[in-house]
Amino acid sequence: VITDSFDRSTIQIQQMSEDVGRSLKAPLSDGTPNMEMPVAASRANKYLVFDANGLPSVSAGSGTDTALRTDLANATVAAAGAGLVGFRAVDAASTARTVLERMRETISVKDFGAVGNGVADDTAAIQTAINATTSGKTLLFPMGTYSVNGVLLITAINAAFVFDGCTFNVGDTGTSATLVNGATGKIGFHFKEADDVQLFGSARFIGQGTPGTTSLCGIMFDNCDNPVCSAVMRMENMAAGRMMFNCSQGQFADIVGESMYGLQTFENPPTNNAGSLEVIAGCTDCAFGNAICYDNDKPVRYLSVATGTSNNSRCSFGSTSARGRTGSSTAHALAIRSAVDCTFGRTISVNGTLIVNVGQEAGDSAYSVDRNYIEAIIGNVPSTGASVDAALEHATALTSAALGTLSIGCIDSECNGEHGLLVTSGTVNVATCRLIGGSSNVRLVVVSATTGTASLNIGTLAVSQGSTATASPVNVGNGGVLRIGHSDILRGPTATATTAAIRYDSSFGTGSIGGAYLGTVRYRQNGTASNYLHVIADTTNGFESWTINDIDGSGSSGQARFGADTFSILNNRISSTVIPTSGTYSQGAVLWKTNAAAGGTPGWVCTTAGTPGTWKEMANLAL
Repeated sequence: VITDSFDRSTIQIQQMSEDVGRSLKAPLSDGTPNMEMPVAASRANKYLVFDANGLPSVSAGSGTDTALRTDLANATVAAAGAGLVGFRAVDAASTARTVLERMRETISVKDFGAVGNGVADDTAAIQTAINATTSGKTLLFPMGTYSVNGVLLITAINAAFVFDGCTFNVGDTGTSATLVNGATGKIGFHFKEADDVQLFGSARFIGQGTPGTTSLCGIMFDNCDNPVCSAVMRMENMAAGRMMFNCSQGQFADIVGESMYGLQTFENPPTNNAGSLEVIAGCTDCAFGNAICYDNDKPVRYLSVATGTSNNSRCSFGSTSARGRTGSSTAHALAIRSAVDCTFGRTISVNGTLIVNVGQEAGDSAYSVDRNYIEAIIGNVPSTGASVDAALEHATALTSAALGTLSIGCIDSECNGEHGLLVTSGTVNVATCRLIGGSSNVRLVVVSATTGTASLNIGTLAVSQGSTATASPVNVGNGGVLRIGHSDILRGPTATATTAAIRYDSSFGTGSIGGAYLGTVRYRQNGTASNYLHVIADTTNGFESWTINDIDGSGSSGQARFGADTFSILNNRISSTVIPTSGTYSQGAVLWKTNAAAGGTPGWVCTTAGTPGTWKEMANLAL
């Protein structure tokens, strides 16, 4: 019996020892603390904690009364805070990490004190964040309005910047930027030799300077290789929006601008007008998106030159759209001073002095403009009083070299200023061209050269002048070479003895003797019976030769007038309804009757050369 009792006691002691061993207990050194938990009503829906004396208590969990909460709130020790929280992606194959590791993949400008409320000056905070964005890291700009006054310099290679729909109010009174070529100027973001940089998202840049006198540039890519700017940008109130100098193999997304009107960014002091949305100099093998600007003072897209840059070459551009600033004489859509083997999308302009300006200035001899292509030139050109109001000007101030070749798919423009299509250097090829002149004295097509020759080649040309115009719509001057496959000319009633639908004009150009090579020339008057005296005229014997395939000049007094035997008509074919009464013709020229009918004559033959020569009626056609 004693043995059984002893055994039972032993078992009970073992069980109690096991239970006690599994329990939460105070050490012997604590004496005899009261370790009893609070009653159920007090501890319901609460956490078990220990008070300042180490005794059991309860907490709602909102205080700082635990070491765990203290550690979780610790932002200075890597092993604390988010470093205590685990993270794993949904995929089972993912690697377990801490939340800290996950969050440090992206840096935020707000991690460095940027506020983004449009009031606080965020310049220093953002620059500190940029400095922390080393190679392989990403800097985030959360949505907000950041005030920046002074250049933000980025030199990190292979870094990324994410603009989460944010706005930058950029001042122009802070520190200036210094470019690789030594030029200085006011810039918001300056990416300097930041190769492989990437920009994502969308951002708005608003200049805080005085309109018309600000010299601010929103963002500059300076000598960057392989930059990728996928961020869509909007620029407002700046001298220049986005500038790219000496960049290679870059990609730049769409850009929008408004109120681009200021002074040149990199002049000291800035004096000359500026106002371009995008300026490109020395870039090679780059792709640019669309550019749209409202109220621009200078070209929306400007392929320029700068110290230390070479030609812009092998670049592609999306469409360019402009609504020029009222009163500006330089509000172009596209200007090209340096470009070789570049392609451009549709170029559209309203209220601008020039839609496309291709030309070089006196100091541009180190640069070239050649082998470029424009998809289409479309728009309205008002009369602004500028020396050249035109859909296209292709000219150069250089005397040492001419422009190269420009090819254009289509031109469709209403021109109310000085010219429609002006070519005084190089070669311009146009597949189809439609020009409408207003009531002003606009010369819709002019081709001539100061030295040598300039060539204009058009597949199909359609021109129409206003009812009060007195100038000839198509003019070829000294040094001009004009080739047109098919011409369709509609013209107002006013006429003088020297005007014609297509005319040699000695007042244009001082180059060598040119020529004209015309396929079918179709002329129709646009008004009363008083119209051009001639469809084609070269009264001063300005060209060595005119080559014409067919003249259809219904309603004109005479088909052609030449100062001497300077023309040939292929197949001896011209057409009219009456025998010529003016103009000089060669023996053997044939005039086909446009209203020929069975039983009547099909036309006339010039039997004696002269002005207009002797013409004999052909035998009648069979009934």
